[in-house]
Amino acid sequence: MPSNEVSRVGRPTQEGWDIEYRFVTDIPDGGAELVSSPLYYTSDDGGVLVNPFITYDDMSPNRSKKTYVCGGCGSKVDGGDIIQYDDKLWCCECYRRTFISCRHCGHIEKRNEIGVLMFEHLSNGYHYCTRCISESCIHSYNYRPSYNFYNIGRENAPYIGFELEVEGNRNLAYKYMKKLKTLGIADYFYLKHDGSLADSGNGGFEIVSQPCTSRYLHKEVLHKFYRSIAWLQKNNFTSYKSGNCGLHFHVSRANFTYLQTRLMILFFSKCKSKLMKLSLRDAYTMSRWARMPNVRGQKYYIRNSVSGWTNRNKYSAINITQHTIEFRIFRGSLNSNRITALLQFIDALTSYTKSVSRLQFIKPNCWKLFVKWAKQTNRYPHLIKFLKEQKI
Repeated sequence: MPSNEVSRVGRPTQEGWDIEYRFVTDIPDGGAELVSSPLYYTSDDGGVLVNPFITYDDMSPNRSKKTYVCGGCGSKVDGGDIIQYDDKLWCCECYRRTFISCRHCGHIEKRNEIGVLMFEHLSNGYHYCTRCISESCIHSYNYRPSYNFYNIGRENAPYIGFELEVEGNRNLAYKYMKKLKTLGIADYFYLKHDGSLADSGNGGFEIVSQPCTSRYLHKEVLHKFYRSIAWLQKNNFTSYKSGNCGLHFHVSRANFTYLQTRLMILFFSKCKSKLMKLSLRDAYTMSRWARMPNVRGQKYYIRNSVSGWTNRNKYSAINITQHTIEFRIFRGSLNSNRITALLQFIDALTSYTKSVSRLQFIKPNCWKLFVKWAKQTNRYPHLIKFLKEQKI
């Protein structure tokens, strides 16, 4: 039980701190283990919250009569200024030089190679472990930023945003955001928590882009983004491997009439087998996360577009929301050529619905007509190459 109080004792692991400590349990030779606020640790019995790291040796009134030898520099230190940690006694100066602690959770490591990798020093002068600072970088699933819309000039083109789910060490999220900042594209992306990745047990996060036109993405963003993808691969992140991750595209709905939106759904219904190959998903994950539409009465369907219509089921291959059309069929990938090909597919399909007659969508060979149109435009080379490689 607490035996005494010590007020306004500066924490020796961080310069400039001035935090109240109190005794929580006696230790041999008159010392005491201390707890500080706001750093807490649950005790073994689930009761008192204690800090298991730091002890002041001999806080008794006669402490000035005792001196101890510092395990770092070998100098003699008064008992009131000695710190017991890592099975050694340390003077305050050696302790600061030898150890580093997280400003948020209090986790302590030696300032060796491991410690340097585990901590980040921010402009506020404090250190944070990568776990704490990375968790602060990953927003909740419902997070909505202030959207910035990027285009070239005043082009009248739909805005496209994408969500790429990746699996890997969440503690590297902060370092990934630093990589994006180094590449000059941090303003275009943010990270979100994804429940499907947490349920899989592999961990990870979702990389979400700000809305850009296709031309802007190709000219200003993608080549730098793919360098960040290479960084993820180097750090053992995956997206395709487990089959848990997806690559979703959002297209601004305001650029399309209700009829054009329904033509996209009809296209998905008629071209299921081709789109299954394009998605690289298996039947199970497709049925779970991106159910294909099944349109009956095609002529009636395209004649009766309902104003304000949205999907009732989010997990649809093409999900119509209030503001966007979401394409959910694609399996996640860290392959830059594949990501570019799928982006061009979305751009091509949305342009196709605005460029051709509705009758093109009810013909039996509607997929071939779409591919032929895409080739003739000469705007989608990555898509055409990918379709040829996959024999779609």
